[in-house]
Amino acid sequence: MISLGPIPSRRLGKSLGINNIVSPIAIISNASLLTKKEVRDSLTLADWASVKVDAANEEIWRMFDRPVTALTFEAYLSGLHSFADEFTGNAFDGIFNITAVHPLREDAMEELLRNDKSNTSVISSLLHMRLINKVKYNGKIFYYRQYRPSL
Repeated sequence: MISLGPIPSRRLGKSLGINNIVSPIAIISNASLLTKKEVRDSLTLADWASVKVDAANEEIWRMFDRPVTALTFEAYLSGLHSFADEFTGNAFDGIFNITAVHPLREDAMEELLRNDKSNTSVISSLLHMRLINKVKYNGKIFYYRQYRPSL
């Protein structure tokens, strides 16, 4: 996994757009820039997003985060809620969890990726890390989770 440190919002989208990296991309944010739509849009390109919330009320939030004066607590919360609504989740986790129960047909896998606005790099990563396997059965391709016995 590649973790990107704090990146100014104007470069974030460009940085994530270089998605020829096979490893999943994780973003950790303190949420102060989630009020900006372009930042939320860029963050949705990541495989994982973790938003750090330091406080549930404005007094403590201002004390710990020391945001710029122009940022209100209401706008901060609104940005958090908007991002939560817009971020569809992680195709990697979805595929990994589904294949733990039963094999997933290739066409179902492709539909899952389309619905998650993801691409086949997720499958490539899971195969490369040997977390899932690929098998052909009756002319169709299936993916299933790699069984690893506990030691």
